[in-house]
Amino acid sequence: LCFNEVVPKGWSIRPHKTPVIASRYNIEEYGNMSPPECLITITATPDEDTIKELNYPVTMRGITSDIEKINIVLTRG
Repeated sequence: LCFNEVVPKGWSIRPHKTPVIASRYNIEEYGNMSPPECLITITATPDEDTIKELNYPVTMRGITSDIEKINIVLTRG
């Protein structure tokens, strides 16, 4: 997973490991009661200039798929 895009103002995205690797097992076990982990910390500052919604594309490399990117979408509450 590639976190190369510019992060919107007021948001921070920090993978806990570099490079971030999602194995086939990670993908197949997604949604189970005890899914595997791919830890990423996402924070937003309480500043009024912070964009309300984060829509951050993450490029996937090294897989065979029609999907090249996934989006992290969060709304600051």
